[in-house]
Amino acid sequence: MGVTPYASILQDLPWRYHNNQNVSLRHIHFIWVTRTQKEYEWMVELIREVQAEIPDDVLTVDVYITQGKRDYDLRTSLMFMFERNHIEGSKLISLSRSHHDLNVQEALLLPSGVLCLQMDKPPGFEAMQSGQWLRLKCTAVSKYEWHPFTISSAPQENFVSVHIRSAGPWTTKLRQVFAEAKSTGADLPTVQLEGPFGEIHQDWLNSSVAVFVGGGIGVTPYASILQDLAWRYHNNQNVSLRHIHFIWVTRTQKEYEWMVELIREVQAEIPDDVLTVDVYITQGKRDYDLRTSLMFMFERNHIEGSKVSLLTGLRATTNFQRPNFEKILPALRDQFDPLPISIYTCGPPALANAVENGTRSTNESEATSVPLRHHFVSF
Repeated sequence: MGVTPYASILQDLPWRYHNNQNVSLRHIHFIWVTRTQKEYEWMVELIREVQAEIPDDVLTVDVYITQGKRDYDLRTSLMFMFERNHIEGSKLISLSRSHHDLNVQEALLLPSGVLCLQMDKPPGFEAMQSGQWLRLKCTAVSKYEWHPFTISSAPQENFVSVHIRSAGPWTTKLRQVFAEAKSTGADLPTVQLEGPFGEIHQDWLNSSVAVFVGGGIGVTPYASILQDLAWRYHNNQNVSLRHIHFIWVTRTQKEYEWMVELIREVQAEIPDDVLTVDVYITQGKRDYDLRTSLMFMFERNHIEGSKVSLLTGLRATTNFQRPNFEKILPALRDQFDPLPISIYTCGPPALANAVENGTRSTNESEATSVPLRHHFVSF
């Protein structure tokens, strides 16, 4: 059980990399000694999620499983041999990945410091899935720095796009470089990509009911997923997923107007009974002053009459508060029981913790044979 404190430490590090925080730590070498990894499968899953966010040259993990016999009988020797060969093969695949300069088809300067890059789709990205991520380098900004970003385009597009919020020196300079190129009419800088890499969201299509929770720039993977789903409906593809309930938590919808427009487009393709959208705007005062109360009243009356939000123009319910998942999740459980519900969260740690607490309390209080399952990435 001594691995527990490192769970917190390892989860903190991806958040720093994802938000371009200055990290003076050069390397972590994590040595995990366990009788069998099955005893702590939750830790295996956590390390897998952390490795998806931290560069390979920053984190090294060595696992020592002590259950094998010390004298190395035939079975233990074969296990060791197969494991070594598999690891070496995986490293060779990673090392042999070539980097090509890719043209940026379009660079969109969006509100709130968000930059959208639409890039040529490189070899290896033909089989990408919605909800995956990549690593990006722009030599016009730095010759050596790679940064991870979630893919926001659908797999069926002929380009790869990412939405990048200016939240640190590198992302701020990246936006400046592309803004200068657009203002002067110069050629847009080229980029290099690595990926695509797996992510917790890529099994969403196998869910019966999926609840997507996105906070801040954490809505990006759902941009890809919702566009993927819209494409499947538009092209009459078989979709076994019964329902998606999308919960978007944002300080103000103006911060991510591009997401409002995207949701509006996918709602035109996806049936109303398949996609439900709830928007939670947290900028309003918690104690409901007169202004917030009037906004809430007008929004409620408008959406009851037209089914369209007055503020966003979406078929969505807009709430001026933080979501209470200990109330939301039991209601969803009752609505879709006995179908299994998978919950996917991408956002700040506080949001992921709130959803996790709501999931646990719902599973403990609800008499059901199909518990809610929560998958999350916090940054």
